[in-house]
Amino acid sequence: MSAIDPASPCIGICQMDGGIGLCAGCFRTLEEIEQWWDYGPEQKRTVLMLTEERQERILDGTAFD
Repeated sequence: MSAIDPASPCIGICQMDGGIGLCAGCFRTLEEIEQWWDYGPEQKRTVLMLTEERQERILDGTAFD
């Protein structure tokens, strides 16, 4: 894998959903948002993968199964 830093997934809709503990815009946890700039490239790619999975589960209704 490349050492290039992935871009932040922030889309400017910064609103935490207290019910699920994720940002409504980027699907990151508060900890992931706070730590983003401290994470290395591999950690950032892991978070990006998790955000994609979370978004899919929320949109298809399986997030709370």
